[in-house]
Amino acid sequence: MIYLINATIALVALLVITNGFLRGAWRTQIDVSLGVALLALLGAVFYQYGWMLGCASVLWVFLVCVIGRPVAARLAVTLLSIGEHSPRSYIGLPDSRLLRISCELAKAIESRPIVHDLVNGPERGILAKERLFEYCLSQPATRAVLSDFSVDESTLRDLYRLLLIAGAAQWAGGHWVVASALAHPHTLRFILTSNRNGTDLAEIAYALIMHFERGAALASSPRLGR
Repeated sequence: MIYLINATIALVALLVITNGFLRGAWRTQIDVSLGVALLALLGAVFYQYGWMLGCASVLWVFLVCVIGRPVAARLAVTLLSIGEHSPRSYIGLPDSRLLRISCELAKAIESRPIVHDLVNGPERGILAKERLFEYCLSQPATRAVLSDFSVDESTLRDLYRLLLIAGAAQWAGGHWVVASALAHPHTLRFILTSNRNGTDLAEIAYALIMHFERGAALASSPRLGR
């Protein structure tokens, strides 16, 4: 019986993580319901089997959250793209270094009004932003894209600011879009090509969000293939 309960706990924990990657009006309600169910299951283990197995089940939840996060992200992409017939290709979650930088940038943006940040620069995000540019320039493939377009770090800084204004400062598919868009060679190439073609920045930001959130293909054309 304990194995069945722990299997159910793992499933509910995986659903909690998956719901974190989704959007929609019911997301908060679903999160609360799943959280209550998870706590009820853990409480049942403590009540029926004692504190040792109860603590083991709590540890099991943490393990599921760590191991199951990539699976949950891919599952969320699949669910969000149901009914859409265009090609899908989810790139996976950012590596640990980029994720840490992204979390710092997100906290800096979310903790202060974005207009203030754009004018004065978020104090807590200055170092994170510098780490992002260092990360981008440390990737040979990213440097190759910059070389192909005959641009340098100053262009990265300009693109970062423009993407913030365009609305790319948000989480999508486990990525802080404005950071991952500059850090991945294929998305950086898309941005540079689209910007050179005169595509509206809001359209570029939207295409990037859909790419990270749903695995939507990127079309480097003036109207993003529409």
